[in-house]
Amino acid sequence: MTHSGLPALFAALPHQEQMVVALLAMAGEPIGRTRLREHLLEAAIAYDDDQLAHDLPKLHALGIIHEHPHRGCLPTSFEDVG
Repeated sequence: MTHSGLPALFAALPHQEQMVVALLAMAGEPIGRTRLREHLLEAAIAYDDDQLAHDLPKLHALGIIHEHPHRGCLPTSFEDVG
């Protein structure tokens, strides 16, 4: 994936998935699924556990987020893409 491909991938995501990536970016550090769900609820973004369990691996497979073992997820920054 190129630097220019990441914004296009993000723009093509459904709104809820964009909100997940935005919350991860605002957190500025890896956060796990439970904490992410709490943030989504606080932001009044409806997201159930099953949907989040489906969407996080999808976002990871697309290269939009990456996971830090035992710490949680972060969005892929432009610096991370080769």
